[in-house]
Amino acid sequence: MKRSRACARFRYRHPRTAPLGAGGPETGLKQGDRRDDLWRVDLLDLLGAIPQPTGGRGRERSPAENLVYGLAAVGFPLLLFVLVLFAGLAPHPVATLTVAAALVLATYVVARALQVGVAKALAAVVTCALSCFVWGGVAFLLAALASFYSAF
Repeated sequence: MKRSRACARFRYRHPRTAPLGAGGPETGLKQGDRRDDLWRVDLLDLLGAIPQPTGGRGRERSPAENLVYGLAAVGFPLLLFVLVLFAGLAPHPVATLTVAAALVLATYVVARALQVGVAKALAAVVTCALSCFVWGGVAFLLAALASFYSAF
């Protein structure tokens, strides 16, 4: 039986023997052997860098850990987003970095005040720093677009 060209393009190759960028169930369906596809990053791929909260060994997360992680992943970065975009912090990057550092420090203080363990508090700090970086970056881009189109 003869294969069509489309079928030959996406044939299965074992990941160990396949050339870089070849398609397959484990490696994803990539067209051809293009190395460019491996290095492309979408904006939403950055959200995958934010650590997910995990429970301890054989225990669920406490309500305090859930609150701290919620503040670190959504609350404080959303506050930074609003401050950068609507309160006029976009033209002042040093002030924005200072506010972001204060929010990261506030994450640690809130975590320790709620008696969350040091390891969970540090994981929340990393989460807050990455979330503030992503949300603040998006706010800077939106502010730059708004300032560009306000001239017209």
